[in-house]
Amino acid sequence: MFLPMELGRGADGAMTGVAYPEMLVGVCEKYFAGDIQGAEKRLRRLPADRALREPAGIGLAIRKEILRRRGITKTAALRNARPRLDADDHKELDNLMARLDEKAGRR
Repeated sequence: MFLPMELGRGADGAMTGVAYPEMLVGVCEKYFAGDIQGAEKRLRRLPADRALREPAGIGLAIRKEILRRRGITKTAALRNARPRLDADDHKELDNLMARLDEKAGRR
């Protein structure tokens, strides 16, 4: 949410739980190229879906499953007693990922 401001205070990147981290790369590229307004605009294009932004609960399970489906991680296993995805969650995740892929320009 605050990446350009964090970069302005000396951060050189972000440690994030975002399921589409490559979208943050665009923010950093624009910022380091001197296009601060472009970085802010790119940040506003990031997925704002409630499920992906939920800091606790099922949000972590959703983000990990997206990373698994995208081939970034081998497993979506959670280390402790957190909510797990059921069959309906997986169907809804299919739709969510299709929308996010479209938004990111990947059809």
